[in-house]
Amino acid sequence: MEKGEVLIRRRGADRIRRGHLWVYRTDIIKDAAPGSIVTVRDERGTVAGKAFYSSKSQIALRFLTRGDVPIDELRTVGSHLEEFLRMARAALGGDDSGLMFSARVFASARDFRRYAVRAGAANAESFYDPRSAELVLCLEGPPPPSWLQKTLAHEFAHEYMDRVWDRTGPLWFAEGVAEYFANFAVSDGRARPGAVDRRAVLLLSLEEPMPLEKFLGLGREEMYGVLYARHYAHAWSFVHYLFARNDGVIDLLLRGSEPPNLDELEKGWRKHLAELK
Repeated sequence: MEKGEVLIRRRGADRIRRGHLWVYRTDIIKDAAPGSIVTVRDERGTVAGKAFYSSKSQIALRFLTRGDVPIDELRTVGSHLEEFLRMARAALGGDDSGLMFSARVFASARDFRRYAVRAGAANAESFYDPRSAELVLCLEGPPPPSWLQKTLAHEFAHEYMDRVWDRTGPLWFAEGVAEYFANFAVSDGRARPGAVDRRAVLLLSLEEPMPLEKFLGLGREEMYGVLYARHYAHAWSFVHYLFARNDGVIDLLLRGSEPPNLDELEKGWRKHLAELK
């Protein structure tokens, strides 16, 4: 249950912004009822997030999430992320023991936009910030459940790849995996990635896809430029094909290798894309 607010010193707030998930008692200025979930503010009144508060431990605050969002909405976000963590473990593997995954969730679109500009993601509706190792999104509205689920799956894929595999690129692979996760289906109560993205298939049917060698070499400005939707579709379709092959190429890419035998991959991918249509 959420009870009250805790005020912390600037150094404690700065530590949270750098990615830490706890605040020491020495950084507490004003406390609240012990054993409760509290809103945490810094000395300027800016909301740092929601945390469990203990009046006895030297670690007084243990953060649940960053940002200013009602606790019921945070529970919804948390339950989705728990399922997407299970999905990522199954699909991508790797060792996440000892890691804590983090989200910064804003209730205000204006506050979100300010943060996005500072993070270099001025035009993003949501994003993963590798500097603080957290996914960032806004719940003003609130957004439709389908958008929230798809967005969380996409951004959490980025977070998992970075934290577990130390992979934030190449861009086509990072965005392709994120879109592969965003297009999930629920079967037997479990989310499973890899559902067909009909919008992506339609986009790729309107114009001949560019050759793989050219696409895999796209830089940041091109990837996220005016044709970003088509590039995301391209990335999704190629990664969808690589997962369908189930021959270890995804694992090689996660470990930092280049795609093997592009000519063979191009032929197989185009055949796969034709079958999806």
